[in-house]
Amino acid sequence: MNCNCIQETEERILDLLKDKHDGKIDSVECAAVGFTLSRSSMGTAICIPFTVKGSVKGVATASGKNMSMVASYCPFCGADTRDQP
Repeated sequence: MNCNCIQETEERILDLLKDKHDGKIDSVECAAVGFTLSRSSMGTAICIPFTVKGSVKGVATASGKNMSMVASYCPFCGADTRDQP
């Protein structure tokens, strides 16, 4: 991502929870972060998980099929998540 929103949000949540729970919270980590690879770099992105269920081949099971979509823009600040020149 082209911003620090994930880290800043993790820190804000950690501070809030530490204050609320007398410092008994050790860490906060965004569980929806994935790595991205491009021709020129490696980065991170918000990956939103979805479960698809139906009667089509590949999803016709009781649990369905899990798939993720990568956000094109930061959900916190709106910055473009693609590599910038």
